[in-house]
Amino acid sequence: MKKTVILFIIMIPCVFLFSCGELDWPDTRLGNMIPKIEGAKGEIYYESLESLSIHLSDVTENQFYNYMEECKNKGFTIDALEDYDSYCAYNSDGYKIDIYYYYDKDMSIDIDAPMLMSSFTWPNSSIVKLIPKPQSNYGKIEFQSENNFCVYVGNTSKTDYLNYVNEVSALGFTVDYRSGDDYYYADNADGYSISLRYEGFNIMYIYLDETDDDEDDEDIDFDYEFEDESKDTNSDQHNTNNTQDNNSNNTVTGIRPEFKKAMDSYEAFFDEYCEFMKNYTTSSSLESLNEYLDFLEQYAETMEALEEIENDNLSTAELAYYTATMNRILEKLSETY
Repeated sequence: MKKTVILFIIMIPCVFLFSCGELDWPDTRLGNMIPKIEGAKGEIYYESLESLSIHLSDVTENQFYNYMEECKNKGFTIDALEDYDSYCAYNSDGYKIDIYYYYDKDMSIDIDAPMLMSSFTWPNSSIVKLIPKPQSNYGKIEFQSENNFCVYVGNTSKTDYLNYVNEVSALGFTVDYRSGDDYYYADNADGYSISLRYEGFNIMYIYLDETDDDEDDEDIDFDYEFEDESKDTNSDQHNTNNTQDNNSNNTVTGIRPEFKKAMDSYEAFFDEYCEFMKNYTTSSSLESLNEYLDFLEQYAETMEALEEIENDNLSTAELAYYTATMNRILEKLSETY
């Protein structure tokens, strides 16, 4: 797992430096699902059986708008979100497309395959009892443990989602809440937090987590230190006991507070970083350059903090949290360039 993190880290700065030649349009299931642009310049940023991300250069506004219309003609019109520089929608089979146009004539195209879902039994754990049972039992339980729970619930309309938000709120999840048309985040008085989102295509996302009571509300510092487990020992017996204790501590079933803090800090940094990069090339001022160099320094510090995590011993819940965080960061980065 640690090698995965390092490869991801090395990949990010390279985004600034790539040069685009003529794109060999992918002749794959996802590549054939979307309109093809003949003679396009760019590169395949990411490709798997479930996702495809294409970055194009030298795209005019008219070409962007024409491509948007072609996507609509291809059937990508369900739960559509359209703006002057973006378009997001599903087709009738559940494939999702995201198109973004940037000020420097770049365009990104992302398509995701439908999520695999099936009927499931609503858990009876203590933490899940804190929230109401959705009307639908069709979806995908991402992970569950004593301290957290994550599920995608299908067959849930936008109205069903809004009703569920009201039910959750009525059960006390109103502390420090933030809400919008398709999201709701809140805590309850007992220190549990919930994240709700309407993903589109009749899919609702639920993430329930027990927060760390010892954490305060101050900003997280990237330079925090983990407790040193390599203590001095006075005897072989003492050393053996330490080894046993360390192995025991590494066998975790939920999400360690220090792990969650590091991952949240990691994502927070990239939120700020992506926001800056969206506007960076519009100004060539010395101030902007200095700010960019500051980000590079913070970047190195963030990577150093992340590498301190013992990624080789992640629990199932931690691995799921790690994967979800990385996917969100990749999506944000793809919207930036």
